[in-house]
Amino acid sequence: MRILQLHTGLFPDADTIFDALAGLSSGDAVERIDISRPEMGEEDWDRVVEAVLASDRVITT
Repeated sequence: MRILQLHTGLFPDADTIFDALAGLSSGDAVERIDISRPEMGEEDWDRVVEAVLASDRVITT
């Protein structure tokens, strides 16, 4: 399963979720993208859209 974690900086328990995702079985692919960076440009957002479309699950932290 492909899991995408979008880090927004809005949730104080994001590290707990990150640790839980790190402990998943090796058969699961977890990608983490930090979208809280103010300097994100158009190419960065294009990458986010591509990652969302390619993922089975999206988790926002």
